[in-house]
Amino acid sequence: AITVNLGTINADKQFFAELLQPQFWLISSCPFRSQRLAFLDVPFTKLTSKSYQRFSENPINFDWSFEYIDHFNGILPMCERTNKRLGVDVDDVYIVLNIINVHWFALAVLNLHRHIEVYDSIILLSNDDEITEFVKLYAHMLLWTY
Repeated sequence: AITVNLGTINADKQFFAELLQPQFWLISSCPFRSQRLAFLDVPFTKLTSKSYQRFSENPINFDWSFEYIDHFNGILPMCERTNKRLGVDVDDVYIVLNIINVHWFALAVLNLHRHIEVYDSIILLSNDDEITEFVKLYAHMLLWTY
């Protein structure tokens, strides 16, 4: 048995043998709601925060840059190209955000439900208003695309 801070896991030799074969355990089960998902990287979040002011002034006529279009079509990031199109092949989007270069947290944007979940491992480091302010622009821009 292995003791971890969340409790005890009973693990036999087979458990460790499966861990040594990542193709097996990574493919056999998906820890997310579905496999219709995408992860958006830090360059995307920087692009979004930089473009939000222009977007908010006129979302209907906003000129989506080629970088946005490539992210929406699963072409970017280049190292993780999926060719999954947001809103067509992707229902859930996961984003990692940084507040003032001090604190990281994650978003799960559940587009079909028009819902965003915030995952924050250090709740006391940022207050709700601060996080809401950071999340607002991603909610507004991403949900506009669906």
